[in-house]
Formats: sequence, C-alpha cells, structure tokens
Amino acid sequence: MSSKTIGLLLIIFGIVLLIATALYAAFGASVSGTIVDNSSGKPLKAKIEIGSKIINTGDNGRFTYRGLPGEITLKIAAADHGTLEWKESLKFVTNKDLGEIGLTDDVVLRGNIIENAVSPISIKNVKLTVGKKSFKVDGDKFEVAGIELGEQTVIIEAEGHEPFERTGNIKKGSNSMTVALSLTPEEAMRRWFEAEQAGDFKKAYKYAHPDMASIFNRAAYIKDREDSIEKGIVLDSLKAGDAKIISEWTLFLNNKTYKEAAEIDTLMMFKGKAKQASAGESADPNKVEGSSHLVKVEGRWKIFPQPYGE
Repeated sequence: MSSKTIGLLLIIFGIVLLIATALYAAFGASVSGTIVDNSSGKPLKAKIEIGSKIINTGDNGRFTYRGLPGEITLKIAAADHGTLEWKESLKFVTNKDLGEIGLTDDVVLRGNIIENAVSPISIKNVKLTVGKKSFKVDGDKFEVAGIELGEQTVIIEAEGHEPFERTGNIKKGSNSMTVALSLTPEEAMRRWFEAEQAGDFKKAYKYAHPDMASIFNRAAYIKDREDSIEKGIVLDSLKAGDAKIISEWTLFLNNKTYKEAAEIDTLMMFKGKAKQASAGESADPNKVEGSSHLVKVEGRWKIFPQPYGE
C-alpha cells in the first residue's frame, strides 16, 4: 500500500470520526441530577455506576451522564447511606434533569441466601433475626431496615436447614452478607429418597459419601438400582426419625471411624423382594429397619447407600 493511499485512508477516518462526534453531540442524550440526604436534603458525595462507567460527584452531589439513547440503570451509593438503583430511559436529543435523588441514612441489612446442597432450590419461609428484631423472608434475597447499630448477632432459620448464626458489626447505612444454608441430615435423606423414587440414580448418588467410591461406586450403584427395577424391586417408602449426633461411628465396610456422625432410625419399605424367610418365620423381606448414618463433607451431609440386589 502506497504512502498516498495510507494518507487518504487516515483523512477519511478522521472525517468519519468528526461526523460521528458531531452526531453524538447533536443526537446523543444526557441525564443529570443531585444526590442528597433523604432526611436533611443536604448534598452528598456519591459514586454512581452506569454500566462500566463510574461517576464520582463532588461535594455538591451533582452529576451528569451523556450517552446513547436507551435504557440505563444508575447504581448510586454514598458513605453511611443505603444504595439505590434508578432506571431511566434516554431518548434522542434529550437532556433530562432528575432533580434531587435522596438516599436514606437508615441502617439497612441486605443479603443473599443460597442453599449448600446437591441441587439448590429457592428457600422459602425464612426467619431472619438481627439482635432483638425478627423478620420473615421469602426468596433468595432480603433487605431489612430499622435494625440497631453495633455488634449484632444475625440468625437465619428455615425448615429443613441447619440454622446459621454470625456476630458482626452493623454500621450506619448499607450492610451486606451472603449466607449458605446447609440441609439437615433428615432433609438430605429425604432428598436422596426423592431422587431414588424418581429413578434419577445419578443425582441420588451425589448424596453418597466420597468414601463410597472405593466400596460401591457410582456405576455399581446405578447398575444395582436398574437391575433391581428389572426384578421388580423398588424402594416404595421411607420413614425417618429425628437425627441425633453421635461422637463417632465406624463403617464396617471399610472399618473407618468417622467423627460427629448423624444417626437416623429408618424404616424402608420395598416392593417386590422375594420372601426368603424360613418356614414358620414371619419376617417381611420388604421391610428393612435400622439406622442410617450420615457424615458431613464440606457442609453437606452425605449418606452411605447399600445395594438393593439380592
């Protein structure tokens, strides 16, 4: 490419850039406003995020954003105040002043609740306690206001989940936290049973303790269940009592002792097991009573499943 050609291309590029800049100035849109304290009306130094762009206001709380037309979201935050999301629609050749945007200086705690489980689900009917105040929360996110400052204990409780407790310093303005709730041993056992009944043996095996891999691995587990179904043997029902934590328990299959195991009295009812009791015995081969044990691994209670095959 000759130097003349390169020079011509640079001139064309410069002209296009000037035209684009002129069009942006002529047809672009802007939005402005002033961030203030909601109670006193005094301006606040704030940080405003709009997409990847960050605007820091001065002491007067004033900001201006210029961009292309479309929907935007302003995420506004200031020291010792809560945060605010403000959605706005920018139109061609529009300079919109939002006026004063107030941020509260109330004490706010917001957070996310997730489930530490094989297949996490949204947790409902959560009881959140902060200090002496309790709140009902539904869903994965929460936001509560009017709580006390200083060191407070946060307790989160939900059915089928182990309670969460943490003590920390609550400051003025916005406070945030993320909480992972673990299943109780009983709930872990129940969900394993649900997966078994649904025939989702891959999912069911995810509830198995990792040590089972060398004793009764996933492939053997799935084959055992599928072979049992072909023979007409299925787990029909499971009744489980309340779990009790025992200081230690030894698995006879590997002679390994586990600390802090959960022990649950269980009654499993099968369909299709052939009667193998001797004449005169009344034992029901479809009824299996005993104790199931679970051990926690990375916050999750894991079971030690046994073969169904005869």
